Amino acid sequence: MSNPKKHSTFSANSNVSAQDRTEAIDFVNRLNFAFDHWNIAEVNEAFSENCIVEHPRGRVEGRAAIAKFLDAYKPLTLGIRRVALNHIVDANEDGSLTVTYFTVFIRVTRTAEMANRRLCPVDTHQSNGTHKL
Repeated sequence: MSNPKKHSTFSANSNVSAQDRTEAIDFVNRLNFAFDHWNIAEVNEAFSENCIVEHPRGRVEGRAAIAKFLDAYKPLTLGIRRVALNHIVDANEDGSLTVTYFTVFIRVTRTAEMANRRLCPVDTHQSNGTHKL
């Protein structure tokens, strides 16, 4: 996995205009929204033909490989919403931008549904018809 870009914690990169910064953050948020609704065509369109994605589950290269990776990854994403936080937008020497941010995953599917899928990461027990963690 590549090392994250080094950036100053306390001073914004003055080479990034407010419009570019806003558009970069909007792009990240729209990509997460497409993931939330599992719109893979839109997600895949966000990547270049020769993109490289480094993920805890492995390195994926190119749009076709990303589509295959996402298809296998789908069961783990059901009922998840993504919230991107603390965006830092830096300009690169080649004129491109790097956006560094945190993603918080929120499970929005009911516990009973997750227990039936056997994807719930914690044990549940049932009491009076209600599943409790």
